Amino acid sequence: MSTVIRIRYFRFAKILREIQKKLYALFIGRPERRKGIEELLAAIASLKDLDIGLVVASQMTQAEYDAFKAKAVSMGIENKVALYNGWISDV
Repeated sequence: MSTVIRIRYFRFAKILREIQKKLYALFIGRPERRKGIEELLAAIASLKDLDIGLVVASQMTQAEYDAFKAKAVSMGIENKVALYNGWISDV
């Protein structure tokens, strides 16, 4: 494994430790309604009995980030959602 991959994996693993689940769903892209993010959040919320987490990797403004976090809190899944706000190349 190259050094670059190891560093990127380490940084990404740090994000995963925030929610510590057995299974993860990964969403990469703008968290917009047309991309199905609302449905994905609803699906994660409906899987109450499954130890699953959602990792969202996206580049957002602070207002978008705050709105996304507030949505997760309002759905009661804040402990299941880890949010990486930045470009994947920054991981």
